[in-house]
This record gives sequence, C-alpha cells and structure tokens, in this order.
Amino acid sequence: MDQILKEELNKIVRAQVLFDEPMSNHSSMRVGGRTDAFVTVKSIDELKGVIQWSVEKGVPYMFWGNGTNTLVKDGGIPGLVINFGESFSSIDVERKSDEEVLVNVGAGVQTSHFLNWCIDNGFKGAEFLWGIPGTIGGNIITNAGCAGGEIADIISEITVVEKGKRELSIRKSALNFGTRRLKMPRSTAILSVRLNLKTGSSEEIRNTIEGIREKRKGTQPLDEPSLGCIFKNFKNQSAGALIDDAGFKGVRIGKARISTRHANFVVNEGGASAKDIVSLINMVREKVREKFGVALDLEIFIVGEDERKSYDREMEE
Repeated sequence: MDQILKEELNKIVRAQVLFDEPMSNHSSMRVGGRTDAFVTVKSIDELKGVIQWSVEKGVPYMFWGNGTNTLVKDGGIPGLVINFGESFSSIDVERKSDEEVLVNVGAGVQTSHFLNWCIDNGFKGAEFLWGIPGTIGGNIITNAGCAGGEIADIISEITVVEKGKRELSIRKSALNFGTRRLKMPRSTAILSVRLNLKTGSSEEIRNTIEGIREKRKGTQPLDEPSLGCIFKNFKNQSAGALIDDAGFKGVRIGKARISTRHANFVVNEGGASAKDIVSLINMVREKVREKFGVALDLEIFIVGEDERKSYDREMEE
C-alpha cells in the first residue's frame, strides 16, 4: 500500500491502524503472512467510512474476528483486514418474561465473555458454545456449534451493514444457514444479533458447561495452537474417525501435526507455516477419498496469497 493510501486511511480511522501487519499476531494457529493494513474500527460510522473508502479506491477488504477458524496463507492478505473494536462488544437484555429472554449481542463480543454473562444472569440455551473460541460475529458466519446445538438454533435476527451503506435487520427465516456456514456476501458486515434464550439458574448453567468442559479436555488438544476442527463432520460419521482410520493421527509435515488426541485437529508445534498446514490438509483429503470414497469438506476458511503481494497503485496500472 503506497504512502498516499496510508495517509488517506489514517484520516478516516481514529482507531488503531497497523500497516504491514503479520496476521500470525491475530491467529490462534499463530501462522499467516502480512496484511497491508489491520484496521480496528471503533464505531459503525467508522466501519462504514472504511468500507466506502475501500470500495472507492478499489482496495480489497475482509472482516476479522479472533482468527480462530481462518488460516492465512504465507503470502498474507492484500488490502485491509477490518477488526471490530469495543463499541461492537455490548450485551443487552431486550425483552424478558418468566421463562424466556431476548438478548442483543454485539458481533465483537468474545464467546467466553458471553457465556460468563449468561451464567451470571441465569440465562440458558447457549451452553453448547463453550469451548468454541472467537467472537459471536464469527460464530454466526460459521454457524458454530457442538454438544448437540448450533448458533442458528437460537438466533432471532441479525443486524448487518451492506457494502458500508445500508443497515438492515434480517430475520432468521430469511437467513441461509448450512453446516458450519452462513451463506452471506463477504462485503456484508454483521453488527449484532438477537438471541432467544431461556431463564434458568446460574448453578444449572455452570454445571452443564462444566460437563462439556470435562468431556472436551480429554478429547481435544485445547492447550496447543490450532484452528479447531479442520473438516466438517458427516451426519453419521465424524471426520476425525475417518482420518484416524486412514492412519493419519500424529502425522506431521514440517511443524504442523495432526493431533494425537483428536485427528480432526491440526496443531502448530512451533514454527509451522501455512504451506505445511495446507499440505497436510490436502494429503488427508486425498487419502480419505482414496480409502473411503468420501470427500472431506473444510470447516475452516483459508484466505490470502501463497506469495507476498501488497496493494499498491502501481498494481492497478
């Protein structure tokens, strides 16, 4: 990104702009090349301004949560990566009865913070999200879930911004959820969500979460850098079991290894590259297809370039 574009962007964004920023700093896997600018927006107006500037200048952009299910290639991400600041991290009770409650949750709210808030207030129905890292906005994009539930089950509606201009609310019935995905244009930013929860006791919710926690502690590599499950499960078959049966548990390429605890996790043993991880993913997919005749579908996103590219006015000419 040339100096003129940097100066223009700095005038729009009052918050932090990190130029030529390593995405490994923003990834739970601790890998990823650089982006031209990592922008943290503090308000909806600032978000709109950044998107409109990007469209006007022809600078590509994408949104970023906590980087817990997105692998950035070693060449990085040309253009802007937009992160959501504190003003997108509010939680409010919109409506409450003896048995039900409607809460409005900002897209930037950390999943763990939201669950602790639910415990403190005695609101149940979202316990299945325990152990799923990242933000609520990211969980919506991936239709995150586990332990018999997914976030689509409790959504009433979401509020979004389209291409930095129009704000609108979209009811659940108009949203296209699939397995670990919400089909939505990447130019659309999720601002907040209304979730349907139920009233309960803090002790009941805490006990449910503790049960989920204990189960996962013994079966998932929670203490190692990873992106969570790499592949989607089938209705009657887990991807991890297929990978294990194919003999790949513990297999390593470079510093990336298929977890010995759960074969659907790839862990970074220290110094892994995105190329290592992608090579491991491709090898597993190929061998599972050969042995079992099934195609594994990615649960994570893979973004960026194989080789370093930087957005610059010269690239347009």
